[in-house]
Amino acid sequence: SGRSWLSEPSQGLYLSWYTVPNLPPTEGAALPLCAGVALHKCLETLGYSTQLKWPNDLLSHQKKLAGILCEARIKGNHWHAVIGIGLNLQPPRDGWPNALNATSLGELGGAVPERELLASRLLQNLTSELSLLETAGRRQLIEQWMNRGPKPGQKIRVGGREGQYRGLKDCGSLLADFSGNLEEVTAGDVELIS
Repeated sequence: SGRSWLSEPSQGLYLSWYTVPNLPPTEGAALPLCAGVALHKCLETLGYSTQLKWPNDLLSHQKKLAGILCEARIKGNHWHAVIGIGLNLQPPRDGWPNALNATSLGELGGAVPERELLASRLLQNLTSELSLLETAGRRQLIEQWMNRGPKPGQKIRVGGREGQYRGLKDCGSLLADFSGNLEEVTAGDVELIS
């Protein structure tokens, strides 16, 4: 994506999870949303207040706390995916560069959980959320994501245009209101405007 991710040794949790979803390949776009819900729930149980940002970021106090990347390989009706998660545990020793609007668990107060504990809980949540997606379908996932994402009406900027967030479609794309025109956003960077 051309983005850089700043990390110093032991300052973050980086996890790649290989999975063979029991879903048709057309459901691949749901995986980043599924991983986001799993990560949000994991941190919520540990007492952290976070918010999902479409399609693959986790924020705290409007600053990026974690990012999610998914890659899928499809061969006919068979497919597999790798879900990668990067979670900031501590800030860099010299602080965050000015260009990065980031934060870490260590800056949110309290003792930061051990990386092994975090990884174990996160893997449990990823497994259970994917299982729920496979059995209950995408609608419940979209509802769970929207409960943890921006509030409808939140000001956003997409591709230089300002509008209002209006939720997610069942397919997982974002709905934005640009001057009274409701548009579907399927890719790109969405910035939340405070």
